[in-house]
Amino acid sequence: MPWTNALKNVRKGKFTGVMIASLNSDTKDFIFPKTAIVDNNTYYAVRKDSDFKYTDNNSLKDKVIGIVEEYHFGGTMGQYIEDNYKNLQYVHQMSGNAVTLLNIKALINKHTDLYVDDQYVIKYVAAQNKLSDQIKVVGSINDTHKNYIIFSPALKESQALADMYDEGYKKLLDDGTVQKILVKYDVN
Repeated sequence: MPWTNALKNVRKGKFTGVMIASLNSDTKDFIFPKTAIVDNNTYYAVRKDSDFKYTDNNSLKDKVIGIVEEYHFGGTMGQYIEDNYKNLQYVHQMSGNAVTLLNIKALINKHTDLYVDDQYVIKYVAAQNKLSDQIKVVGSINDTHKNYIIFSPALKESQALADMYDEGYKKLLDDGTVQKILVKYDVN
């Protein structure tokens, strides 16, 4: 489901919540827990044999960037993507099931030159599909930001769910479960 549709459905109360989201103009009316699920920045991946390094938007000349449809990114590359959303010569948007895998395969098959997404998602999906040896996550495109599970502003139980999340996350953090999960999925 495209990101904007997911947000619309949660906003209306059709769905209880959505993950993973940061506080921005698209989500400011949602119910946020106090505790972020992860502090993260958005990264870009390239083919293993690529020597591309993003330095500024001029370095993107003649590059095709793969993204998940309707995702928004911060930083100067994020602005470049926003400015070129509808231009397939520069930005290739994908949606649907297994969209991360589709983007990784588009990168490997040279339909795109770099893929921008959450570093943990890229690494996990590549590993699960035995593609890690064909790509590399190279660098961040923006500053660290907090990501949350967010809840519908239309549902009366949303604040209670956010509070329950905070309490449960603290317990999992205190007993070491969070660290075990991070290690298991190579996201520490």
